[in-house]
Amino acid sequence: MLAIDKRKAKRRKILLVILLCLLTLGVIAGVFFGLKWYLDEFNQKNEVVNPDGTTVVDGITIGEIPESEWYVPAENPKFLSIPSIGVNNARVENLGIKAGTASQMDDPIYSMSVGWYRDSARPGDGFGVGLYDGHFGVGAYKAVFTNLARVAIGAEVIIERGDGAKFTYSVVENTTAPLADININAIVASFDPNVEGIMLITCAGTWDVASQAYDQRTFVRAVLVI
Repeated sequence: MLAIDKRKAKRRKILLVILLCLLTLGVIAGVFFGLKWYLDEFNQKNEVVNPDGTTVVDGITIGEIPESEWYVPAENPKFLSIPSIGVNNARVENLGIKAGTASQMDDPIYSMSVGWYRDSARPGDGFGVGLYDGHFGVGAYKAVFTNLARVAIGAEVIIERGDGAKFTYSVVENTTAPLADININAIVASFDPNVEGIMLITCAGTWDVASQAYDQRTFVRAVLVI
């Protein structure tokens, strides 16, 4: 009887260990899937497919501005190219200040278009800085400036105006910094006051759930060479 009782006690201990292991695994799985659900809820993008086949993610249309909706005056930028990262003739949208802000530049409507701030320098002005921004990424989709941080010093940025005139700029600075550390006055200042320049801007870093924004920005500064 004593041997049988010992065997029963041993079985109970084994069963207890198994139950504890299963309970621990259940808790771990619950925490994992709960956290995943939480992150998915706060990171989800509102993606809609329109009847015309266009996809819109959080108000941004995936793709490039259609030809039928795109008008560019002769003196305004029309195309922007950065051959070294595969950006070729990205269409340029004419943008102002974002609604509800005092000085924040608006975002392009299309993921593969570049936005030009209409109160900044135009190509061919001969002075000042032209400000251009583009999306880093839209949900799971890559965008026009996804690889902007990889642009090397000396790389070419080519801007074509509405009248067909082309202007080539050489990259002199590529900086990525935390959003909190950015001095916007220094960023938009001319690299050389005697030479026309441009500034390319996009998001960078990681998505911050609380602010619903990327925590860094990439700035590429270039000066006119042709």
